[in-house]
Amino acid sequence: MMMRSAGSDREGKRPGAAPRRHTRIIPFLAAAGSTASLLSCAALLIAAPPAATPAAAHPAEKQDEKNKENQATALLRRMVEAEIKHAFLAREATLTADGRGTEQWVKRDPRCGLRRESIRPPGTVWIDNYKHAYRLNLRDNTVIESESMLPRPEGQRVKDFFRRRFKGQLLLKAEVVGEDRVAGRTADIVAITGPATTRRFWIDRGTGLRLKTEEYNKDGRLLSSSYYASLDLKPRFSDDDFRPPADARLIREARRRFPNLPAAEKAGVRVRTPRWVPEGYTLRVVEVLRDGETTALRYSNSIDAFSLSQFNPGKVPDRLKKHLNEDGDSGSFLPFPRGQRGYVWRDGGTTFLLISTLSDEQVKRLAESIK
Repeated sequence: MMMRSAGSDREGKRPGAAPRRHTRIIPFLAAAGSTASLLSCAALLIAAPPAATPAAAHPAEKQDEKNKENQATALLRRMVEAEIKHAFLAREATLTADGRGTEQWVKRDPRCGLRRESIRPPGTVWIDNYKHAYRLNLRDNTVIESESMLPRPEGQRVKDFFRRRFKGQLLLKAEVVGEDRVAGRTADIVAITGPATTRRFWIDRGTGLRLKTEEYNKDGRLLSSSYYASLDLKPRFSDDDFRPPADARLIREARRRFPNLPAAEKAGVRVRTPRWVPEGYTLRVVEVLRDGETTALRYSNSIDAFSLSQFNPGKVPDRLKKHLNEDGDSGSFLPFPRGQRGYVWRDGGTTFLLISTLSDEQVKRLAESIK
């Protein structure tokens, strides 16, 4: 298979004056039953602009403000839709808050799916072809099969987001904060701010593709940064790029997913749930792993996400056991990648692990509300 990529230009500083800021308030859209993803927080529409002053604005000023709001909305919507419209080959670099860096090839074909090949460190390939997802370990030629996580190319999930535009409850602030150059291409920068984090998207002016993403916590500390060092919009892919090798040893992951608690309970899954979660968060998926040994509840507000896992007695991973206090009931914090933290504790024989960017107060309140 021939692979070629466009010339690589790393992102540089924007010359000239400070960027213009177009600010508006937009509602979080609850997409019940969908899995939180990086792009889901961009699928937002404006419900109403903030009132700058009590005085009535001049009609021309109102129109100008509306035009600015529509600009940000159009950029975000275009970014979401571009991922399921354009084929491309990109070299992506990622840096996390703990200083670790990775690189990978990203191969995207709207007809066939997505492939990610790890460059640094090498040895792992991820494939999703809309039917199944695969994780290939090149060292021992094994592949783990699970359910697909990609939205279908016809973009039904994108349409659903926008159809629910006025059903939001949590207000998020969005801004167009300027322009930049990434991978030799001009990009507009849009920032979306939620209660705990802010994400910035560099959106290619030519295609709408996301060229760079940065995530900050509420204190302004950079949690992660990912950008395309190169981008080829005329890639050559083969069918083999989007399926595992025929000679690989296949392992089917023992995992079941349910869109909500009633569906899980109907299948015989019993799970303990929190009576309180931070405002704006909704349950997106219930996952059952290893024949019920572990159950995970995944929540999102479309910009932030957290997971609450619970382990049956005797099934607690060794890496977590050392963080449990002697009495087991008082919780302990432990670090996780991308600026997240884990909080592990035991209650009534069940061990819980909460992975989030929530504050200490929110974490403990949620833990205490488990029923």
